[in-house]
Amino acid sequence: MSFICIKVHCVWATKYREPLLQDPSLRKALFIHIYKNAHEKGIYLDTIGGWIDHVHCLISLRATQSIAQVMQQLKGESAHWYNSLSRGLNQFARGLNPGIEGPKELKWQTEYFAQSVGNDRLEIVRRYIRNQESHHEHRGKGWEDWELMNLSD
Repeated sequence: MSFICIKVHCVWATKYREPLLQDPSLRKALFIHIYKNAHEKGIYLDTIGGWIDHVHCLISLRATQSIAQVMQQLKGESAHWYNSLSRGLNQFARGLNPGIEGPKELKWQTEYFAQSVGNDRLEIVRRYIRNQESHHEHRGKGWEDWELMNLSD
């Protein structure tokens, strides 16, 4: 049996970086769902977090998994789950008031960021992922690309 230890920090964003995950409870529900779904599919998801327009995950790849395959599974199923939930919320909202709209349909960008993480950087990346909300509350848009590059230094 092969022993593989490849940790990968992955980030993906909503299409056009639309801030569709603004509701903290809906965002948390999505992250919990992604975590549980990953477990059911045999994907080891170590840490998950994110902000109103993107998701960060620290995953451990198995010998039979590729990053592309894992990203397709996590992104595809999570959008399907979110959109099923939002359709129900939209129907409920329109029942209360026909002028109210619930959440918009979630679509992920095709692209994603993925970078291997060495054992000496694991705790730094975990902390970075867990603290996404506080990172974004105190920083403007555009800083994150620079910050992601510096996580590997």
